[in-house]
Order: sequence, then C-alpha cells, then structure tokens
Amino acid sequence: MTRSLPRTDRAGILPLLIAAVLATQAASFAAPAVVRGHSILLDADPAPNSVIPASPSQLSLFFSEAVDPRSISIEVVNSEQHPVVGVGAPSVDSTGQVVRATLPKLDPDTYTVEYSVVSAVDGHPSASLYAFVLDPTGTEPPPGLPLPSDTAAPPDPVAVAARWLTTVAGLLLLGAVMAWLFHRRWIGAEDRVPVPWVPLAALAGIGSVALVGYVARSAAGAFSHGHGQPAGLPFDPLAPFGWTAFAIAMRIALIGLVVAGVVAATAGSSAGRRRLMVVGGATVVALFGMSLTGHAAALGGPIWAMVDAAHLIAIAAWLGALPALAVLARRSGTGRAAFAVHARVALVAAPLVILTGLANSPLVVDDSRELVASGYGNLLLAKTLLVSVAVGLGSASYFLARGGGRRRLAAVAGGEVVVAIMAVVVGVSMVSIQPATDRPPSTVDPRLGVAHVYGEGGGSSVHGIVDLPEPGVQSYSFSVADPETGAGREDVAEVTVTFVPPAGSGLVSNTELAEPTQQPWIWTLRGAFTPVVGNWELEIAVHRGRLVEDRMKMPLAVRQVLQSTPLPPATTGSQILGVVAAPTAGLPAGAAGWIVPILLLGGGAVALAVERAQSPGPVRGRRLIRGIRVAVLGAAVVIGVSLVARDLVAAANRAPDEWAEAANPLADDPDAAAAGEELYRANCQSCHGPEGAGDGPAADDLSRPPADLAAIVPDRLDGELGWTIAAGVAGTQMPAFGTTLLDGERWELVSYLRSRWPLAAGDDAP
Repeated sequence: MTRSLPRTDRAGILPLLIAAVLATQAASFAAPAVVRGHSILLDADPAPNSVIPASPSQLSLFFSEAVDPRSISIEVVNSEQHPVVGVGAPSVDSTGQVVRATLPKLDPDTYTVEYSVVSAVDGHPSASLYAFVLDPTGTEPPPGLPLPSDTAAPPDPVAVAARWLTTVAGLLLLGAVMAWLFHRRWIGAEDRVPVPWVPLAALAGIGSVALVGYVARSAAGAFSHGHGQPAGLPFDPLAPFGWTAFAIAMRIALIGLVVAGVVAATAGSSAGRRRLMVVGGATVVALFGMSLTGHAAALGGPIWAMVDAAHLIAIAAWLGALPALAVLARRSGTGRAAFAVHARVALVAAPLVILTGLANSPLVVDDSRELVASGYGNLLLAKTLLVSVAVGLGSASYFLARGGGRRRLAAVAGGEVVVAIMAVVVGVSMVSIQPATDRPPSTVDPRLGVAHVYGEGGGSSVHGIVDLPEPGVQSYSFSVADPETGAGREDVAEVTVTFVPPAGSGLVSNTELAEPTQQPWIWTLRGAFTPVVGNWELEIAVHRGRLVEDRMKMPLAVRQVLQSTPLPPATTGSQILGVVAAPTAGLPAGAAGWIVPILLLGGGAVALAVERAQSPGPVRGRRLIRGIRVAVLGAAVVIGVSLVARDLVAAANRAPDEWAEAANPLADDPDAAAAGEELYRANCQSCHGPEGAGDGPAADDLSRPPADLAAIVPDRLDGELGWTIAAGVAGTQMPAFGTTLLDGERWELVSYLRSRWPLAAGDDAP
C-alpha cells in the first residue's frame, strides 16, 4: 500500500526552507565576507609598475586570503633575467595574508617579481609576476609589464576530473541511501530492505580514491616550488597542506567517505534503517567537507558552506537517487510507486536546489554584467539552464508516474540523470576557476601615458621622455648621446629647453634650464610648461663645454589625457549568448518583446484543445494537429530562450549611471574629432568599416558582423559611448579598449562618432 507524504510535511517544510535560506542570505549582507575565492594579490611593496628612488630592504606581498607558508615561492630577476642573489626566505604574518622576504642591496635597474602561493582556504594555487623600477634619478618611465590581473592558475583537467568523480560518487551514494529510506517509509516495504551494498561500498571507495587523487594532483602542482616539510598524520594524503583550513576540510570529506564505505562493506546483503542512516550521515559529512573548500565558504564563511552542503544534499535527494530508484523498481516490482515517491520528494528538493543556488549566487557573481562577460558567469548560466531543464523533466515524471507508460517514464528519468551529470560537471568546473567577484578591474598600460620625442643636431642626439603629455605638471627626461655610436655624452655642460606654444594660442615661448643627474648624459625637468592642448614644439640646446652648442627641434602633441577612470574587468566570456540573442534582435525591447512567445503559447493551447475535441477522430488529423502543437510550443521556447539571452546581454552592456551621465570633456575641443578620426581608422575601421556599416575587412572573420553605427550612435549618450569603447561589448567579439586607449583618446573617439552621427532628437545630453 502506497503512503502519501503527510499534509503537515507538504505544507510546512517548503516555507520553512525558504525562510531559512532568505534569513541566511540577509545575514550575509549584514556581515562582511570573510575572504575571497582565491589568494589574489591585492598590493605589494614595492608596488607593481612603480618607480622607486632607493633600494628597498624587503619585499611585501599582500594577498586577499591566507596562504600556506610551505607553498610560497618568490624569485626576483633583473632586466637581463638573472635571478637576484640574496633574497631571503619568505615568511607570513599572523593573518597568513602578508608575505615578506628580505632583499639585498639592488642596483638601478628594472626588476621582475615572480611569485606563486597556495590558498590555505581552498587549496587553489596562484601565480603571477609584476615589475618595478629602481631609479635614483626619477627619470625612468614605469615598466610596461601589465599589472597582475588574474593570479589564479588555470584549472588542471585531471584535478577537475578527480573532484568531479568524488562529487558524483558522493551524490549517488547519498541518493541511494535516501531512495531506500523513502521507499521503506512511504511505499510500505519491510523494515529490512534488500540493498545492493557492494555498489554502495564501491561508490564510497571510488569517491575516496578520487578525492586522494585530487589532493595529490593539487599538491604536486601547488608545491612544486614550495618550501618546508610536510606536516600531517601518518599515511596522510593531506600532509603537503599541513593543517590549513583546506587540509582540515578535505580530511573531513575523506573520513566521511571512508566511514560510509566501511559501514557499507561490513554489512550483509540487507540492512535496516539505522545502518542506512549511518552511511547517509557519513556521506553528508563528506559533502559538507567538500563544501568547506568551495567558493561559497571562502567568500561567506561556514554558514554559506552549510547552504552549499544543503544544495548538494537536495541534488542527491532529487537527482542522485534516480539510478538507485531504477534498480529498486526493477528488483521490487514497485517502479511506478517508487517514482511517484521520487516525484513527491522532488517537490521539496528541486525548490531547495534552486533557492540555495540563488542564495549563493551573489557571493560569486555580484554584477549582472559578469554573467555574460566572465567565464565563471557563463558556467553559472549553463548550470541554471541545466537545472531548469531538470525541473521540467521532473515535472513530467510527476505526471507520468500517475498514468504514463513505462518507456516514457524511463526516458524522462534517464534524461534527468544525463542532465544531472552535465550539471555536476559544470558545478565542479566552477569550483576550480576564479569566481566572478574576484575579477579585478582592468588596468591601463602605464606606457600609454608616456610620450617619446627624438631630435638630432650638431654632434648630439636627444631622446626625450614626457610623462604625461597633457596640460599641467609634466616630467621630462632628456638623454643626450653621440649620434654615431649611441653612447651617452659625458661632456654635456648644460641643457636648455624652449617650449614653443601652438599657433593661435596667444601664449609666448618659454625657456627652461634642465637639471643634471648622476649620469652626465641625462637631464631632467619638471613643471607645468604646456598649459593648453595642441601641437607644441620643443627647441633643445645642448651646451658642450663653453663653445659647442647643438640645437634641434622636436614636436610634442599635448592632449587632454584626463584622470584615469576605474575600468570594469576585461570581457572573458564566450559569444554564445550573443549568438542565441541574435534571432530576437528585431523584437521590441522590454516586456513588449514577450508578446510573440505568449501568443505562440496561446496557439499551442488552442491546438491542444482542438486535438482533444477531435478525439476520437481520424488518426491523421490528430497527428497533424499534434505536430502543429509541438512546433508552436517549440518555437515559443526557442524565442523565449533567445529573449532571455538578449536581456542578459543588454544588461551586461548597459552603462553604469556614473558613466552614462558623464559629459564629454572634449566636446568643445575643435581638434578632438580630427584626432578621434585617426583613432577610429587605427582601432575600429577594420571591423566597422570606413562608414561604420560593419563591413570592414576583418568583419568576415567574426561570428556576427558588427552592427551599423548609424543605427546605434544617435541613440547613445556620450557617456554610454565612452563605456562601450572602454568595456567592450559582452556577448560579441568587440574587445575592451580601456587598457589600450587613454581616457582622453576614448573621448576623442566619442567626439568623432558624435560628429558623424549626432544625438537623436529627443535625447537629452547629460
């Protein structure tokens, strides 16, 4: 006799779960996050891309979360790639987040710091490098090495596969236990249910071996350059990680799996409820240990690890139990009743999966743009889609369990299993890469703010470096050399610089005396000598001794470089969403676009009513109407998915208010549009074409041709255009130019676009 779920359970469990999840999420917003998802380099001393005047006594690296002291590797190399001898052994402070190493006395040069660490929280290795310049004269420009932006090492496919196998084994193990417990409780089986214990023990064994393999693989890569001796228990696979939070969590997971396997292996051919609960409880402990090493725990602490563990337990009850239910149904002959129980369990488990997933999402993706712009966000969307498909299949199985045929029931259940496997693959991949909340803002190449000028006259050649070439205070460095040999001249007695202003500026020429440095061939100057934008000219006079004077002229283009604006993280996501969104690009924006799929759904409902009205009737007619119904409903689903993708891409590319409301500071500069045209030809014309129609020579190599600028620019404010140029277009192949164009250059490009396509009538300029 089949027993139904008590009314109190059906009415009370789900609201309590919803309330608990929402309360936990509210608590997370009240308390700051504990740590980040990986050990990210936040700062350093000497700072990345800095120019320092004196040799530092030590190197300090500041990380976002604690690192394992045994994993730290630091190497400092000079401009010739020779390691600096005498760098001290690295040490960490009491928080584990600050790494220090003593430095020997350094000579003036450019130095590169190469480092690698392993997070003590989640075991993820991180490695990167940065550079600084030691220059007592202060004339050298910053190094051109990009700032560390993504220190997380790429995921190891073998380690990912091992963790995936551990997760699948744990979910199937717990799901099998739940399946038999629910079968005994609600279908009315005897107290001692025949259970295939050998598969249960095998699952625990596979999970344990895979977990050990994951740890071993991670340790091999993470500690290849580490220091210190392993610290752990005898025969402890976690010994390389010592007693860090990651090592403790992995030990919890391993102990849980071993206990589950031992209890299962020592049981007979059948067991009662208590032994089943011991196996299930040990598996829950194992899943919780794995959750402690996930991004939710790293970003939100133990409370969110519990939420993540609840997420896994719900998946086990819903999808992990399906293979065990299939075996049980075949052995006991209660297939339809077993799947009816599973359908009722899914009514609680599926919403819990969704709610816990939504609760953790703000921890790992705090910006809607990141869903489209980052690889992690793409994986999160893929997992959401797979879970949605599984919910649909679960709903179908709920109705099929009442009256559907066995073949359809088996097909739907098999589809749920396949979707579940894919979802776990995606989920484990997410754990193995850097979460979207850890993606730092993009950084501008410091070389973009430096202008180089050259001149030659008499017996001297001069290389000048100007930092920054804009109105206001600038730093000048002039290197005087022999034009034939290129060697620096040591007979320079004096260097004067005359600043000739642009024609029509109303300014007069100004002559300044450069300052000598420790090197007789390098002279410096600092001051506000170019107060307006335009084409200036520098007249350099090099005095050698009392009688020789070498004169030369060199142009200097002074532009409004502007203060650097914080830029969004680089777009690293795929273009799949953009391709999916393309079919509905012509539909109205917002809610109006959903009229089409709603009408199609209505048409499907009408076709269903007609089909039922004609039954019984001609088979051919019913088949035709059924085909129309399937086609119409399929079109509604396809268009609906495309609309969702379109809205996601639109949200990802929507400019923040502070950007959209920004006014173009070069709007009144008569030379800005001309300068922007040159930038357009150099950076945009290859794809967008000379007239902006999207027919450039490189457009044929793109997955989708660029849009016609004449249809876009008039509807965008200047600030929105500036955002698009700086951030790129997520979901397409248009890159971000924020790291290759200065702020002033981006505004010059906006000025050119606005000169070609004025703002549409009715749009208010900020």
